[in-house]
Amino acid sequence: MSSPLTSMDMKRIFDNRSISYVYLACYVAFAYDILLCLSNEIALMWGSRWSLIKFLFFATQYPLLFELILVLYSASRQAIFSYGTFASHSFRPKLFSYKGHTLYVIAVVGCLLFCPAWRLFGTFSSSNRQRETHPPHQCHHHSRSTTLNRLLPAFVAGLTFDSIVFGLTFSRVMRYARSKSTPLLEILFRDGLLYYAILCCSGLAFVILVVTLPAANVNVVGAFAFFIRTITATCVSRIVLNLRSLRPRESSSNEDSDYASKGGSGGEDIQFALTTFRTTVQTVQPRLL
Repeated sequence: MSSPLTSMDMKRIFDNRSISYVYLACYVAFAYDILLCLSNEIALMWGSRWSLIKFLFFATQYPLLFELILVLYSASRQAIFSYGTFASHSFRPKLFSYKGHTLYVIAVVGCLLFCPAWRLFGTFSSSNRQRETHPPHQCHHHSRSTTLNRLLPAFVAGLTFDSIVFGLTFSRVMRYARSKSTPLLEILFRDGLLYYAILCCSGLAFVILVVTLPAANVNVVGAFAFFIRTITATCVSRIVLNLRSLRPRESSSNEDSDYASKGGSGGEDIQFALTTFRTTVQTVQPRLL
């Protein structure tokens, strides 16, 4: 006969449900951002040649979207059905506005994402129900809290190092921004400052939670892992799309001939960034120290 649930066990079950709602809010915001930027992604990323920037963009965006489906279903079956209805109504006008082979690409990608996910839904939901029915004991909470407290100095040291590097880089580049502003510098300053501010605030909130939360509520800290991943993917996609929008549009014949001449090296992103930055530096009068 199973022992009755204690107040700590009930609090942990409540925390797990709160974490599921946090996951749901983060991932719905991430999916809505993808819906808003889907036309720009297809125009700027899908038709371009493979490069390091394009690989990092796809590796950051779409695996997280696949995980979104699994987390939503494991949290609640009603949540995944509601999200599917919302996504279908949002996707329908966009899909029929695209021409050519893009519609078939989206259909194939959707099948590849949803079919394996549907096979794994039962496993994730059953394991989630078992964790709520048989929660661990107090010693497990204490061990997790002790592990987080030991890792906290390393996390604070990394956050401090990132802040110092960001401050030095920001003060160094401000010399060029004060003399003459270019679209490249404006995008780097705007998106870079926003990206660092969000990550810095999230890191400080993580430190405060680890220090102040008791051992029974240490599981709430796990919600920050998915939150930071979602914010990181959103900010990185915005930076890459904004930088890609600065590239001059070329005809398909020119792109094919340039691709054949370069042998498909895929370094056009780095070459474009270096050329734009070199032009920016040359337009600024050097200062005599």
